[in-house]
Amino acid sequence: VHQTTWDTHLSSFLKPFSLLSTLHFTFLLTLNRFITQIFPKYNPFFESIKLYFLLSFAWLSVFAITALNFYYCTVIYHASNFNWKRNCTIRSKESGNIYSSLRFAWTVILPVVMFIMYIAIFYSIRRKRQSVSDVIQSQRMYAGYVSNISSTRSCERVMLIQAALICGALESTILVFNILPRLVLKIFGQKAIIPLGVFINCYGISSRAILPTVYFIYNKQARNIVKKFLLCLR
Repeated sequence: VHQTTWDTHLSSFLKPFSLLSTLHFTFLLTLNRFITQIFPKYNPFFESIKLYFLLSFAWLSVFAITALNFYYCTVIYHASNFNWKRNCTIRSKESGNIYSSLRFAWTVILPVVMFIMYIAIFYSIRRKRQSVSDVIQSQRMYAGYVSNISSTRSCERVMLIQAALICGALESTILVFNILPRLVLKIFGQKAIIPLGVFINCYGISSRAILPTVYFIYNKQARNIVKKFLLCLR
């Protein structure tokens, strides 16, 4: 049974749109942190009217790639096995393959670039902390410094953990959608197609929640707000 109703077309549009918007705005956030830490003189690009241009460009890029996906690719939902079948060779096999390759490369490279930027931020913070440590030691100013070192190291670890979780989740989403089906079907055959379809759909839904989940886990203020809200409901 092939489901080709309007809700399938809507889902085939929203599926790449949600993934691309998550990727692009996560990259924009990472870029903001990277510039703030590494190239602070370029901070004005993320202020006032320039920030609106950056946000508009991010939205336009998401809409443009999603529109290209809608133009080149058709998506059919197989309700019998919970599987999405995407075909990008109907209009033109050559141009469809080129688009698919470029889109796959773009979605794979972005999380890797973000993780590299987070590593650069980590080493920049550590280098500055070491520089401050040397100055304080040379001036024999030890009061309260040990606690500051412990706090800074904790922040560094939290930042790297967040980066690994976010970038890893984004990267694994791309791999699950594009590589896992072929690998599983090659090993287990057609008998695995229904469990595979269920897993991919559930994973696709849960992966969209990675950003707010990580933010909630590592942001004490956010947890306190939710806790206060829940207490008010009693």
